[in-house]
Amino acid sequence: MVTRMLALMAALLVVAGLLAMACGDDDDDEDQPATLPGRDEAVQACQDACQQARKDGAYLGDGPCLWEGEVDNWVCDVAHNPRTEVDDDPANQCPDYKDPYEHFVEVDPDTCNAFNVK
Repeated sequence: MVTRMLALMAALLVVAGLLAMACGDDDDDEDQPATLPGRDEAVQACQDACQQARKDGAYLGDGPCLWEGEVDNWVCDVAHNPRTEVDDDPANQCPDYKDPYEHFVEVDPDTCNAFNVK
């Protein structure tokens, strides 16, 4: 009886641990504020621009800026998740982010999925 209770408790702890890991902050698009003005439009436009660049044969591995201001107050940047050194190089970032644009969308160079929207 005690062995069964210990096994049940161990199983419950494993399940609780898995649930806690699943609910952790992984900085993906879904964790970002959905109330930012133009957010949904910016995410869609950025993903579309990334897909078009891929179709056109553009190399996205260096994390280029795809557009600035196409959607009011937003920039669209390609980056890696997790970030790499190339993503932190100012030459590969949108130069007008923060002045005048306040928000950004980062998309993955391989999938064009948005993973960071602020």
